[in-house]
Amino acid sequence: MTNRMHLLLTSIVTLLALNAAPLAAQPLQTELENPAPERIPFVGSSYFHYNDSLHNHVSRMLISLATTRGSRCK
Repeated sequence: MTNRMHLLLTSIVTLLALNAAPLAAQPLQTELENPAPERIPFVGSSYFHYNDSLHNHVSRMLISLATTRGSRCK
């Protein structure tokens, strides 16, 4: 490949990368539709169910947080 062609391709890739950077920095959604969700889906493999399940660990963390802050948690 000639030096000019290499420089042209490098410039195009750089410009595309610089133009795409601001798009990646902006979140698609900034607010929750439901500020107090009752359920959270856990998507994963069967490893989530080993060692007392991931949802049980998260549930215990939420209960611990609720007791330390004095709020109610189901």
